[in-house]
Amino acid sequence: MWWSSSVVVFSLTDGKSPWSACISAFARGSKASFKFVLYTQSPEWGLRAAAAKYYRMFPQWFEKRFGKDGGWMCWGGTQSLPNTEELGFVYHWGPDARWTDPTGKLTDAEKVAAAVKHDNEIGVYSLPYIETTNMHLSMEGESAGDSPAILARLAKLADPEQSKALKFTYDYPYDPAAMGPDRLGWMNKVARAWQASLIFDRAGNVYGSADTSEFGLSAAKYVPCNPNPWIPGGLGELFLEQIIPAKEEFLRRSGARMDGISLDNFAVRGNTLDRRREHFQYATVPLTFSTGDCAPTR
Repeated sequence: MWWSSSVVVFSLTDGKSPWSACISAFARGSKASFKFVLYTQSPEWGLRAAAAKYYRMFPQWFEKRFGKDGGWMCWGGTQSLPNTEELGFVYHWGPDARWTDPTGKLTDAEKVAAAVKHDNEIGVYSLPYIETTNMHLSMEGESAGDSPAILARLAKLADPEQSKALKFTYDYPYDPAAMGPDRLGWMNKVARAWQASLIFDRAGNVYGSADTSEFGLSAAKYVPCNPNPWIPGGLGELFLEQIIPAKEEFLRRSGARMDGISLDNFAVRGNTLDRRREHFQYATVPLTFSTGDCAPTR
């Protein structure tokens, strides 16, 4: 049996608790229910037995959503591998144009579609790549890479006029095959979604800085965002309502079918906390708090 040796009572409306200051921010109400489950388990198996019972108590959280199990392949196309079935591949994570077309005639967009279509033909789950929990902002041409510089660059990219003067190579998540030729227009939308979803540390700075560690291009990478799709104009909303449907429609027109998505880097900077109070009202689960200052966060 597990129990706590002490009980702490929090008042949310006393005007003194850091929590009381954010009560008015909750458009969905300021109440939350709490449940505690106390149970025993076999001492012989310890944590394994505790986990097994937990899975039985809450089966809906561990529902198996795919009908097959097996290995996974990253990037490229499964047609470039001999004897795919013998290798036991079941999942294709991020099919893209990085495979050899024997005809040499396919465009990159056609190679992506061909990779997904081949997955469909051989029974491999095809899962196009997305990343919704981080910002990857090009800082090419900027002399500084700290938080103020990153936010200033982001403001330029979000502005349709100012962004015309920016020169950049790195442009994730722009996908010309799915999104069409308006690269800058899409990046304007993505930048505004980043602005709505970015999270900040206690001093009001973004987490991370710019460097050239990937691709040799200056970029502020793995800068955490809140992917909650309920945030108006946020990154989660943009992916769910525009980017993923655009990818799906492109593949459909090409005679291919995506079976799901591959979500990358959701655990990068996993210890960061969202302190932006304008995000609190869109939370669908109770907030938590910072152990350092007991400030509400999520």
